Amino acid sequence: FDFYLIDELSSAGDLYFREKSKFFLDKKLKNSGFIMIDHNLKNIQNYCQKAFVIHNKRIKNFDNLSKAIDFYKKNLKDIN
Repeated sequence: FDFYLIDELSSAGDLYFREKSKFFLDKKLKNSGFIMIDHNLKNIQNYCQKAFVIHNKRIKNFDNLSKAIDFYKKNLKDIN
């Protein structure tokens, strides 16, 4: 596929499943893109080049992951 849609990968399964999934993602990332939904900020940092954060029923687009993560952490209580 050109893109894979991945939803909360890190919250599913046991340690073996997560390791197997990471191997799969690393392999597929060489030839495909990801659209990833994840609250695990480490996954976002490892696999993404940009981020979208839903805040106050609006989508904020970030080309800079550090700024997206800072915004997310600062506004965590308001994220919906």
